[in-house]
Amino acid sequence: MGYLKLGWKTTKKHSMLILGLYVYEFAWAFLLLKVVRDSVIPLLHRFPSGLSEYASRLFWAEGEFVLTRTTAANHYLLLLLALVLLRMGLTPFIRAGLFHAVHQAEKRAAGWRFFPGIRKLGKPFAMIYGAQMILTIGPLVWLYFRFAPAVMRAEQWSALLPKLLPYVAGFLLYAALIQLLATLVQLGKTTGHGPMLTVMVLLRCAHIAAAIAAVIALVSIFAYALISATSYVWAGLFAIIAHFAHQLVRIVLNVWRLSAQYHIWSKYVR
Repeated sequence: MGYLKLGWKTTKKHSMLILGLYVYEFAWAFLLLKVVRDSVIPLLHRFPSGLSEYASRLFWAEGEFVLTRTTAANHYLLLLLALVLLRMGLTPFIRAGLFHAVHQAEKRAAGWRFFPGIRKLGKPFAMIYGAQMILTIGPLVWLYFRFAPAVMRAEQWSALLPKLLPYVAGFLLYAALIQLLATLVQLGKTTGHGPMLTVMVLLRCAHIAAAIAAVIALVSIFAYALISATSYVWAGLFAIIAHFAHQLVRIVLNVWRLSAQYHIWSKYVR
């Protein structure tokens, strides 16, 4: 609990940085909304509302034919791939600025040390993030080829879920472990320690850092469930406000988790 308190104190020093990250996430949400509005909504306008069930089935059959037998969806898939790659390309540099700001939290106006962190740590963070993505996506590709044929042939999901769930749970646990290891390696790079010391400290504090990440993950799940429930009860404008509020809560929790793990690292690196 002591690391959580220290992490929260550090988090409160970065209000301007949290606000900047929120604006960044809002810009991505706006861009994605525009892409969906320009690509999906025109297709939905063709839905035969108020017509017979036969017309509805014909609409979905035509859509399936267009998606699977023509190249009409290639433009949208390439656009989606470009957005994903752009997001992945920016992520390590955003993390570099955030890690540097947390490291400099004892200095005045730490949030404004975000951009120097990008210049100083951007390239090594990009390499670490690239390795993390390779280690994460590799098993995911194997899972896809392992279960894709069975999913396509399955008539009912209930018969396939008992076989699929253990693999999904194992992958999520594996991905969380890879993310934790990448975070600790990035902390070592941020604090300027060599690879040997980084490995030694990683082995000593990984279990505590994992426990901190699990606690904050549970808090995040609870917050998401609470906001989703209230949005379901009070739909409309309140649901939209709750959605944007959840994004802010998620960013605060991420900064809190990183700050707490930084204090763990600082203690064990001495």
